[in-house]
Amino acid sequence: MYIKLLTVKRLAFLNLIKKPWRSFSLATLAAVFSAVLFGGGLIVAQLQKGLESLSERLGADLLIVPYGYEPLAKEALLKGTPETYYMSAKVFDKVKNFPGVIAATPQFFLASLNSECCAERVQIIAYDQNSDFIVKPWLKAKVNELKPGQIVIGSKILAERGQDLFFFGQIHKVAAKMEPTGIGLDSSVFIPLEAVYGLIKQIPSLTEKIT
Repeated sequence: MYIKLLTVKRLAFLNLIKKPWRSFSLATLAAVFSAVLFGGGLIVAQLQKGLESLSERLGADLLIVPYGYEPLAKEALLKGTPETYYMSAKVFDKVKNFPGVIAATPQFFLASLNSECCAERVQIIAYDQNSDFIVKPWLKAKVNELKPGQIVIGSKILAERGQDLFFFGQIHKVAAKMEPTGIGLDSSVFIPLEAVYGLIKQIPSLTEKIT
């Protein structure tokens, strides 16, 4: 007569066969707990991602503008009122090397003369793509680097990705559009910092000051 050895696997199998309802209940309970743990992990991951995105979109803690331009800067940022102001690059070098400064990025505010996209003038903001942490977190589609002639637009600008806009006698292609921010950035146009010098040539008085 053949006698099967009572191994751990066989003992477990016999236990399942002899008590099917208990086995089914335990399996169901294990599946429910697994689903809860998996779902909870997904929720935590999404919350963590959302918090990181929110933290990135908080922008800078401190905004440095030319002396006397504080009201104009506030109007430009909060309401999108077109203004033109800038500072020497030497100021930025001092700021980024100041003790306690973790990150810094320069911007150049330029008010457009006219535009085909809008009924009124718009705020053009030139930003440094390498150090920027203000614009990129708000982009709908990820753009690693703007090519020559490309721009980013705020959510209220009447254009979509791939369309052309006309500023200062030059045609610019929309590379990306920002999510609504609720402030003046929604009605602003963003260009690479190095491209702003091509635009200000259209304003002789401003060119003289910068050069």
